[in-house]
This record gives sequence, C-alpha cells and structure tokens, in this order.
Amino acid sequence: MKISAAADPGALLGTDMVPLARAGQATAYRATMTEVATFASASAAAGLNNVGRNLLHNSAFAIAQRGNGPFTANGSYTADRWQLIYQLDTVSVQLPALTDANRAQIGDESAVQCLINTFTGNAGAAAFSSVVQKIESARRLSGKTVTVSFWATAGSGTPKLGVSLDQNMGTGGSPSAAVFGNGQSVTTSITATRYSLTFALASLSGKTLGTNGDDNTQLNFWYSSGTTQAARAGSIGVQSGAIWIWGVQLEIGSVATQLEKPEIRYDVANCQRFYQIGVILGEGYGVAGTPVVVGVTSQCALRSASPTLVVTNNANANLSGSALSGTVGLFYASGTVAATGNWTVNLQFNASADL
Repeated sequence: MKISAAADPGALLGTDMVPLARAGQATAYRATMTEVATFASASAAAGLNNVGRNLLHNSAFAIAQRGNGPFTANGSYTADRWQLIYQLDTVSVQLPALTDANRAQIGDESAVQCLINTFTGNAGAAAFSSVVQKIESARRLSGKTVTVSFWATAGSGTPKLGVSLDQNMGTGGSPSAAVFGNGQSVTTSITATRYSLTFALASLSGKTLGTNGDDNTQLNFWYSSGTTQAARAGSIGVQSGAIWIWGVQLEIGSVATQLEKPEIRYDVANCQRFYQIGVILGEGYGVAGTPVVVGVTSQCALRSASPTLVVTNNANANLSGSALSGTVGLFYASGTVAATGNWTVNLQFNASADL
C-alpha cells in the first residue's frame, strides 16, 4: 500500500492511499487518490477556494468611514458601499456591535457588527424603504444566475425582508432604461438565520450603457413597500419593525457557498476606491500674493477621475481663496498668501466616487 509520494517516487494511482490528518491531531486517516480528487473537485465546484467569488464589498459591515450612525437621510451612505434609499417611510440605520449570543447564533466568531434598520412603513402607494449596494459594471453579471445569501434577524415578530436585483445602465449619453428585477422575500425571526435566494439576471445584449462609466448591478434589501414597488420588493407589504443583517454574499451560480471573508486590508481598499477621508498638511513662508499648492496622494486610486470633494474642516492660516481639487490619485489644496509671513495648510476632507 503506497502511503506517500516520498515513499515511492512513482506516479500515484487512483487506488493508492495517502494519509490525511486534521491539524493538531496525531491520528491519520487514509483515503484513496480517487477520493481525494473527488473531494477537491467538489470543493472547487462549491467555490471554497475561489477568492473573489463574493462580488459585494464590506459584506460584514466592519468598515464604517462615515461612523456608525444613526443614518436617517434619504440617499445617505451608511456602512461603506451600503446606501439608504427610501420614500415616505421613517427609517434609522445603525451599525451596532454584535454580542456573543449573536455570534453563537451565526456560528462565526469574526462577526463584529451588523447593519440594523429600524423602520416604520407608510401606507402611501409610493412608500418604501431599502438598503442597497451597487456592483460596478452592469455587464459583469449580464445573463448570469446569481445567489444572494445573508444572515438576518428581527428585533421582534416575523417581519419579511425583500431582496431584488436591478441593472442600471448608468448616466451620460443616451443609455437604455434600467431593468428592474422582481423580488423575492424571506420571513425573519428573532433567531439569526442564514437565508439564500437565487436570481436570473437578464442579458444586456442590445442595451446601450451610459458614457460616464457608472453602470452597475444593484442589490436591494426591502423593508417595507407600498403597491408601486410591490413586485420589486417581493410583495412584503407595508410593515414596521427592526431587522439586522450580516454576512451578505452575492455570487455567480445557483448555490450559496461559505461566506468569503477577505483580509480587512483588501476590503478597506475596495471601499476606499469609492470613498475615502483625507487630510492635507503643509506650511511655509511666502510673500503676499504668492500662490501656494500642497498635494497629497490618495490612499488608493478612486473609481472616478472626478470625485465629489467635501471639505469637513478648514484650519488654513494666512491663505486666501483656498480651494480643494482632486483626481483619481491626487488631492491638492491651493490658495494665495494673504500677508507676507508664515502660512499653513490644514485641510480635512472626504472624497466620494460612489456609484
């Protein structure tokens, strides 16, 4: 019986046996090469070694450059890459820490915080509340079957949670109209449960995308919905309550695989491609009227060459006409020395290239 390649340099056959042992255990188990190959094939088919199979960013809501909330403004971003969109409803999104009891229900010690939406549905036909993430490039998932999986729990009762996917053609030029997908729903409970739903996305063959490079596939979580959005929301109806979600995964295929959890540095970089916080510092001596420019490189290249820049704190000294500009990889502050002497640039800002 062959037990290792080292013992016999000949090629291993399907009937040859190799020792297998779990980490930390002295006892070895033997399996034939055919059995090993079958296991490896099944693992590959399940996507367990397929890095990048989760097409969503910040699926565990651990990255929160804008803070932990509460977020109540329509269109506001909450956890990085996750946007709150609603009409008429009353909503409040927060990113609270999960408890040991939560982690025990999920079965994952790496779960740190979740996204919870506390919502009150409005009876108006056009009313709805949702949390969405837009996946860059609509053609990326054109004509694909995808599976969305996630953990969810209700604060009380058994409210429904709707899920749907839209294909947005972007802006600029004359793009085709968006394709809104019909939703499905799950019924949540006070016990954290993993749910999975499978969707078939339409082919975009023949569609025209916008010229601004912001076309996307949009994942929607629906919390309440009037009749106007009923089909997209999975017919969840008008409802009120609180639901938290964690560990959201969207992957190609009809089966939900184990949640992919990238190293935090990769997840942060993915998020900073769409939004980042920066500071520009500089000082010097100049003659009145002398132009000053101080630049800083971005933490990673932004998605768009024209990010939206917002100054959050301006502590410049002895500078007039100060302005902030930016491109994909560089931000710079400019101004003019107000009076001959020392000048200081101290500018804090955020840059958004969100879809």
